[in-house]
Amino acid sequence: MCVWGPNGPVIIRWFHGKPPVYTILTLGSVLPVFNSATGRVFASFLDENLIEPYLKSDGWKTPLSKNAELVEWKENVLKTGIGSVSSTVVPGLQARALPIFGMQKSVICVATILYPDAKAAHRHIETHQMALLDTCKQATLDIGGQWPIASHVPNPI
Repeated sequence: MCVWGPNGPVIIRWFHGKPPVYTILTLGSVLPVFNSATGRVFASFLDENLIEPYLKSDGWKTPLSKNAELVEWKENVLKTGIGSVSSTVVPGLQARALPIFGMQKSVICVATILYPDAKAAHRHIETHQMALLDTCKQATLDIGGQWPIASHVPNPI
C-alpha cells in the first residue's frame, strides 16, 4: 500500500503473501513515478502539474502529452485502472497496482501486488489481479468514494 509523499509514491504497508516475495523495498521506500506500477497509477490519476517536475527530473519532455510512450500507458491505466510493470524496479519481479479513490474521485492510495517474473506465477496473475480490483473497488465504496473504472477489465499484458 502506497500514498503520495513529497518525493513520490511511498510504501506505507507491506503484507508478505504466500509464498512471500523478498526484495530490498520496505516501509518508507519511495518508488519511481514512471517505472513502477504504483507510480504509473498515481501519475495517471493525479494532476499533471503535480507530475511535471518528475517528468523533468527523469529526463522526459514536458508536458506529458509530448511523450508517446507515457501517454499510451496513461490511457491504458485510466481505462483499466491497472498499472503494470515487469522487472523495472526490481529485476525478476512484476507488479500490478490499482487505486483506491476518496471523495471527488481523487486517488488516496494505491495497492500493489508483486509476482516473480516466472512462468509458474503467470497462471495466478489474472485471478489475483481481479481480486485486487474487487478489493480496491470495495475499499473505495467503504470510505465514501466513487469508483470511476469499468468493473471488468482485461489483463493489461
